[in-house]
Amino acid sequence: MELGCWVFIIVFVPMVDLSEGLCFTTSSRSTRAEAPALNATELCRKYAPANFSRYYYPYRTQSSFLCVTNCTLNVPGSIDCNSGFCRVTLEGPRCL
Repeated sequence: MELGCWVFIIVFVPMVDLSEGLCFTTSSRSTRAEAPALNATELCRKYAPANFSRYYYPYRTQSSFLCVTNCTLNVPGSIDCNSGFCRVTLEGPRCL
């Protein structure tokens, strides 16, 4: 089994339940919660296809990151297969 060259972007969208409405009173308290530290490598591997997750890593852009493999073109660490094609196999990225 092999996987084509997939690149995916992870976008975080806050989920808000508006069924009860948003109500603020003068007695409401403001609390500042710390956001959990995000590990980009763990996020890429979490959302990558299960059997191939170990071959995905984050590539940081100006405002976010992409989850890529060594078969992704034009990123540091990409494999140059000359006239062939790079595919991520169960054994890892390979030139075919």
